Amino acid sequence: MIYPLLYMTEHYELLYIIPAKYTAEEILPIIDRITAAIKDNGGEITRDDNLGKLKLAYPIKQTYQGYYILNEFDLKPLNLKKLDDTVKLDTDVLRHMIVKKKIKTTKEIEEERSAQERLLKEKEQEIKKDEEESKKEAPVKEKEKKVSLEELDKKLDEILKDDII
Repeated sequence: MIYPLLYMTEHYELLYIIPAKYTAEEILPIIDRITAAIKDNGGEITRDDNLGKLKLAYPIKQTYQGYYILNEFDLKPLNLKKLDDTVKLDTDVLRHMIVKKKIKTTKEIEEERSAQERLLKEKEQEIKKDEEESKKEAPVKEKEKKVSLEELDKKLDEILKDDII
């Protein structure tokens, strides 16, 4: 039963890297080409971000830096393979990755936010508790009596005199 796949769209994310041998102006036609490929395959772009020029984790084809471009779009699953092949065949794209992305509801976003706030509060409480324990554990030292150099010399002379005899 393939009929539901013909009509339903899924939400995807495409991240691709363009080599840094191009300038910021020269990558614009490449980005337009990939965007056009998404639209030609029936996709609707919901987010388009240029993450900028970043250092690669490891060299790819003697390239050490690249422009990271992120697109989120809605597309029918049947057209995904065509899009993947189009991006794969583009010689100006070093690497690419398409992942299916779940759209979060406002309730899920609020739950994540509250969970992060709760974790932050717990961490702050642990830090305060650790600081208080470290203050309690630190023994209070009595002020040591300062000894002058002359007194030290006298004591040293006495010790050495006893050893010689």
